[in-house]
Amino acid sequence: MLCALSVRLPLELSPRLHRQLLSWCRETARELDVPGVARGDVIEALLRYLVEDETVSAAIRGRLAAAMSPPWSPRQPYPRAVADD
Repeated sequence: MLCALSVRLPLELSPRLHRQLLSWCRETARELDVPGVARGDVIEALLRYLVEDETVSAAIRGRLAAAMSPPWSPRQPYPRAVADD
């Protein structure tokens, strides 16, 4: 018998990106006429879209590659993969 286990994934967001996520969730809840949209449900939907759609995967890989390209100072921490500008 298989047991479905969840994996907890801590996620650090900048305050700005967190506000944007909360705002998107509230706006979407209004559009869908539901009491609320959970942030975890949004992240899960995004991850499913990422792994199921090759066009989305390629776009994200491109953003990651651009953000991780040198040069950066060896004394500086490794740059974040995607800036929240």
